[in-house]
Amino acid sequence: KSKMIEVLELSDQIREMKYEVLSNKKEEKKFITKITTEIRKFVSANNITRLVIDPITPMLIGEDDFINMMMYSLAISNVITIITSNVRSSDLSFFGIEENYTSGIIKLEFADQTNGTRTMTVIKMRGGTYHTAPFRYRITSDGVVPAEEVSLPPTGGSLLKPFREAL
Repeated sequence: KSKMIEVLELSDQIREMKYEVLSNKKEEKKFITKITTEIRKFVSANNITRLVIDPITPMLIGEDDFINMMMYSLAISNVITIITSNVRSSDLSFFGIEENYTSGIIKLEFADQTNGTRTMTVIKMRGGTYHTAPFRYRITSDGVVPAEEVSLPPTGGSLLKPFREAL
């Protein structure tokens, strides 16, 4: 399984369990324990060292204590965890406190949707120095490439078109 991507789909389970939590506050700890136990089992059974939760927002309930318990429960020894969250362009987090639990925040945005240019800005990174200037990039068949290194098609057409056609 070296260099393989494993997907653990929890959307339906989360939706059902979250409804129970919203209707009965006593179920919060059970919800967190059930989800994080399943994630931890999956990580351990598959010897995973990098975990991506995309996005975390559906798993959270907007109460500080709940978010605190969930974020600490997701900390797994020897595993790098990347968590995504959908936010408005002016925000750093959905609930307003998630950034307090992270070692870093990298904000991804579209700069120009017509040619597929995006921007990546490091907002916070503990333990080292970093540049705060936005980095412009494009996603191509070669991967993530600096925008300056990608030539646009002569017609000026969208770079996103091949991706849309592939879907």
